Order: sequence, then C-alpha cells, then structure tokens
Amino acid sequence: MTDVETDRTPAQIPTFWDWSMEAYGRPGAAERLLRMQDDHDLDVNLVLWCLWAGTHFPPISDKETLSLFRQTAEWAKRVTIPLRGVRRWLKGRDLPASTEAVNTLRNEIKSQELAGERISQEMLEGMTRLAAGDGAPTPDGADSLFGLYLEHARSLENGAEVSEDSLGEKPESLFREVTKIIAAEE
Repeated sequence: MTDVETDRTPAQIPTFWDWSMEAYGRPGAAERLLRMQDDHDLDVNLVLWCLWAGTHFPPISDKETLSLFRQTAEWAKRVTIPLRGVRRWLKGRDLPASTEAVNTLRNEIKSQELAGERISQEMLEGMTRLAAGDGAPTPDGADSLFGLYLEHARSLENGAEVSEDSLGEKPESLFREVTKIIAAEE
C-alpha cells in the first residue's frame, strides 16, 4: 500500500476514504495515529493523506500543499474538533440524565464526527486530484509531504507538540512506524 504506484491511472487510484479506512484498520496503525493526534496535535486525516498522496500521485507543489493544509485545518477547527470534544466530554460522565440517552447522543455525535472526517477526506482527495500533474510518485513522496505537514503544524500559533510523547516517541518515528505497518500488510 505504501509502495510507489507507477502503473495506475488516476481513475484506478483508490479513493482516499477507502484507502484510509483500510490503512487505519491495520493492526497497530490506529493506536499510533491517535497518539500523533492526542500527544502531538496532528490531524490523522492529514497524516494518512501524506501517505496516500505521496504513494499514488506525482509531487504537488509546496504552495498547493500548504493551501490544502490550511483549508483542511479550517474544516477541522470548525467541524471535526468541536464534535470530537463533545463526544469525548460525554464519555463516562455521571450526568443527572438517563445513561442510555447520553450514550445514544454520544453515538449520534460520533456518527456526525465520522461524517465530518469523510467530508474532510473528500475535500483532500478533490484538491489532490486537481493539483497533481502528470508523472509518477517519487519514492520519498510520503516522507516529503509529512515533513512539510509537520513544519506547517509546528508553525501554527498553537503549534504541534514536537517533544516526545507519553511513550517517548516523536511524531517522525510514529510516522515511520505507521508507514511500515501499512507497507507490511500489502
């Protein structure tokens, strides 16, 4: 899955949603991706996008890639992150309300959060297919995109956390681990 795809036409490239659902479901991938999200303030969709776009498409200009990051961040800030916050806040709360009703609401919010994630991925895919020119992906495409994403995330006002996480790992090492997990399952 992470080997460079050189013999596919754009129509043969899997949708980002289908590809990421398969990648996320691989043993060990979700745990590492969520650590990148929770411990390093990185967007799982963008981490997965770096892998998907970097292995299926020719290089995209830094200018277009940064524009893609900004647009996706705005969506996450206004839609996905607030939904996730409410869902997490509701988890395990001892509220003076029916536990069943609270769990039903939480599950509905979780469904909406997932729908928001899917829309984000559709935006990423659409922008990628428009921005990608002719040519083949490069062997370091995913690493280059992740490096640019990490640089961008660290430059933001709240900036991505670059120190080691609770298990002593930096985002770069987690990205390499996710890359290996996905490649090993091909």
